[in-house]
Amino acid sequence: MRIVLRGGWLHCSETKISGIGDLWIRDGKIEAIQMGESQMLPSNVNVIDCTGKWIAPGLVDVCTFCGELGVQHRETFDSLTQAALAGGYTDIVLGPWGEPCVDTPAVVTDLLARSAQYPIRYHALGSLTVGLRGVDLAEMGLMKRAGVIGFCDGLSPIASSVVLRKSLQYAERLDLPVFLTPSDPDLDTEGVMHEGEVSTRIGLPGIPFASEEMSLAKIVSLERDTGARCCALPIGSKDSLAYSKVIDSTVRIGISARSLYLSDQDIEDDLYNPSLHIYPPLRSDPEGLRDLVQSGQVDLVFAHHIPLTRVEQDCEFSMASAGAMGLETALSVAHVQVKDLSLLWEKMCFQPARFLGLSKGLHVGSDLDIVIFDPHLEWTPQTPFQSKGINEPLLGKTLMGRVCATLTAKHMDLDGVL
Repeated sequence: MRIVLRGGWLHCSETKISGIGDLWIRDGKIEAIQMGESQMLPSNVNVIDCTGKWIAPGLVDVCTFCGELGVQHRETFDSLTQAALAGGYTDIVLGPWGEPCVDTPAVVTDLLARSAQYPIRYHALGSLTVGLRGVDLAEMGLMKRAGVIGFCDGLSPIASSVVLRKSLQYAERLDLPVFLTPSDPDLDTEGVMHEGEVSTRIGLPGIPFASEEMSLAKIVSLERDTGARCCALPIGSKDSLAYSKVIDSTVRIGISARSLYLSDQDIEDDLYNPSLHIYPPLRSDPEGLRDLVQSGQVDLVFAHHIPLTRVEQDCEFSMASAGAMGLETALSVAHVQVKDLSLLWEKMCFQPARFLGLSKGLHVGSDLDIVIFDPHLEWTPQTPFQSKGINEPLLGKTLMGRVCATLTAKHMDLDGVL
């Protein structure tokens, strides 16, 4: 069947396409791209009117949680795939969580084999250390051979500078990127939110800004020392970049999409909602993070998707497990604060892909991999979600812009645009 997505705004910085045009689809591939006003079309073509909508390559998310290995009650490939499609993601880079943890080549092979049947592409990050414990280095070389495309500390910052330096030296030799959490475990032990006026007022122990600043400075120094390619994420404050001299380094900076919209004040306003218990914590300056995105100092905007169930969330704020869902709302909430969609696609698609060595773009003859996004559609996230999690901090918020359809060679559901 031939399909024409007619009159949408086609965008791809990799192929220098940006403007109104038609995208022709046939048998799961891009058959043609015609820019400008539409021409007469043959009668045997299924025409989809995409006027006012944005058509671009699928998004890339990094350090995404999936419970396929041993914690299926929180997320499986089935539910994660549906959540990704709902949010516009076609490449998901899985963090090293699971039981067992992704720290051996056998686990990597198993994880990637399970993911191969799904209509989006899954990739794996290996743990830097055995069991994410920060003590002994994992089998990094063997994991690369098994298929990982990078490494990660799995939101468990490595306290030992010696261990962290050795892991970065190995990553540099393997020519694979590393994702590191900018937080100091010694300063984080008792805190459950950003330390500041709000935490003092509502009586919750805080995590000081110094935790992020000190850790980020260490990452900058060790990246310079080892030559490894590092990305620090998620950053919670604009100030930490200036204090830790990140601006003068080659460390990539990532932020979560929700942190452009939410802050520590929301914990008080939302009456200690456990979905706002996030690590590293929401800090107090979402406008400052928006400025960083618009000035080009942020490289990646990601969903920071960590689904949790009622077992982990139905309790008081300080006792709840840390984490929040994000795949289904990330693009929309980022668009609320950053109206420039071409900039958002750089941060949520093209730059993550380049950093990880993935191929993204609108190419004639390539397999279908696109998102149709309506930037003018107002909506409110409500249950049930595609993810198994219940911890969506944007539940009930009014967002602007929504994914109408995510299309791949194996997934051609156009109900959202018909």
